[in-house]
Amino acid sequence: MRIKVLFIPLIVLFLSGCVAPALMLSPQSQLLWALLKPMVGLDPNEANFFEQPMIKSRLQPLLGENYDTAVTLLSTATELQQQGPMFFLVSKNSPLPQVAEKAGFVWNSDTNQMAVLLVSGGAPTVFAEQVKQEGAKVIPQWPQELAEYTDPAKLRAKALAKAATVVTEQLPVEGKSKEFTENAIKSGDLKGSINSEISAKKQSSIEQLKAPITAPLTDAKQQVKDNIELKKQSFEDKAKQNAKKLVGKDEPELSDEDEFAAELNAENAKLKTSQTPATAEQLDALKQAEIRVEQAKVLLDAAKQKEQTASNKNEAKMLVLAAKEQLRKAEKQLAEAKAAAGKP
Repeated sequence: MRIKVLFIPLIVLFLSGCVAPALMLSPQSQLLWALLKPMVGLDPNEANFFEQPMIKSRLQPLLGENYDTAVTLLSTATELQQQGPMFFLVSKNSPLPQVAEKAGFVWNSDTNQMAVLLVSGGAPTVFAEQVKQEGAKVIPQWPQELAEYTDPAKLRAKALAKAATVVTEQLPVEGKSKEFTENAIKSGDLKGSINSEISAKKQSSIEQLKAPITAPLTDAKQQVKDNIELKKQSFEDKAKQNAKKLVGKDEPELSDEDEFAAELNAENAKLKTSQTPATAEQLDALKQAEIRVEQAKVLLDAAKQKEQTASNKNEAKMLVLAAKEQLRKAEKQLAEAKAAAGKP
């Protein structure tokens, strides 16, 4: 019992939502709304849409001799649809392609206007009831499904495309000529298309004349550029390799205090060994140390000369610093070897 009591208000609320829009319409529109609203989503043939007196009595005088053609095409629609205030049908195919290819029906509940669209040979014909609103004639509104048949811009584009196809089929033109003719007709600007084609051909001719002259220059310029890049890369690689050889990463750089301590130790070692004759190993180590110093000096001189002529100053400067570091280490080793051999 409680369920029935709760269910009744829900039914009232649902019916009020459906009836509310209809109550805002004129009496005649309210009747037609009440007829069409339950048919939305149904097959118009099964619902006997075209046999309804309120529809047939208005479509027959509106369409006249085109009534049978329109109804035949509209009977191929699969359902009655609604878009806002519009109830409409759109044909799915044409049983009479030689007469018409497309048909659409719309009833606008806001204006109580019926309108039918017939498309024959790509050209639309509109049959609309004469309705005035605030003293002005009402222009039929169409759903999205029929927009391409009612939009003037889209109709013009379709007509031009069809005309282009017909013309090129009848004229003996092929390849680029056919493409040019079709584009000219579709654009609707024959003069502009001709001027564009002339400009394109003129530019193409200029490019063809320039090609034999500019091609060798372009190739030579690219070759010079490639050679420069190769030499630059080779020099950079060589400079990096030399820098890695000259800079010893295993020995940390000594501070001033460390250098002083090393010199002090060398002096102490010299004092300790001043009275002891140098051994053959010590003398050999001294000789090798002297050779390394001379080599380091040669590398430093070469790096300084390279710095004056090199295009990459940063790399050259890096080589000079590395050579100086190498000379410093060689001189330190020489000092240690002299101290060990008891040589001043």
